[in-house]
Amino acid sequence: MTVTGVGLSDVGQKRTNNEDAFHVDDTKGLFIVADGMGGHKGGEVASSTAIQSIARSVSPEAIAALGDGGDNERLSSTVEDAVTRANKEIRERAGADPELTGMGCALSVMLCVGEYAMLGHVGDTRIYRLRKGAVEQLTEDHTFVGELVRSGTVDAADMRRHPHGHVLTRAMGSQDDVEVDTLLIDLRPGDRFLLCSDGLTNYVEDPGTLAAPLAATELSSIPQTLVKWANDAGGGDNVTVVAVGVD
Repeated sequence: MTVTGVGLSDVGQKRTNNEDAFHVDDTKGLFIVADGMGGHKGGEVASSTAIQSIARSVSPEAIAALGDGGDNERLSSTVEDAVTRANKEIRERAGADPELTGMGCALSVMLCVGEYAMLGHVGDTRIYRLRKGAVEQLTEDHTFVGELVRSGTVDAADMRRHPHGHVLTRAMGSQDDVEVDTLLIDLRPGDRFLLCSDGLTNYVEDPGTLAAPLAATELSSIPQTLVKWANDAGGGDNVTVVAVGVD
């Protein structure tokens, strides 16, 4: 099983700085997207700190200890521990520099080992999967409106118009302890995955519209296509895309 990723990040049409960041490491099978918050400097620092910390934590030695990846508990712990350490680093940096007070980020991680992948998620970045022509969102948004939708208080169709649609209920750096959603999935030849910031998903009303771009013959073309799509739709935020293919 060969897993390959490619990524692209763009400032968008409305912002002057890019607070997003991404990481692609085919050798480790590690793919990350982070969407920073906390102002011009803070957001950038939070997203880059998270990614650098996780990349260090998921070392070759840590991956070798995972064997074929079929041990759900061990694989989950590896991702959770890496995200927890990243959260601690963000908090420490924010505490040491008044200019970084309140910084944080949303984060999605995908670690592929053997025929499995462990997903880790905090915030409103997203991970989608294209399998046999169908697109499925594998993560849940940790937002105020997302919680209302899951509780049945508001309808999903009204979610985009809600005034508090982007208020996060969970984020890296917001508290000393971070709760990480994890999900073990199998990998099948032909699968395509999309990790992205809300600069793209703000313009995705139906996940099915992602099927054609994700099915592109050349994996390398997917980030460029989707970034252009977001910018053509308004580009209201930074947009970051990592596409992952399984062969």
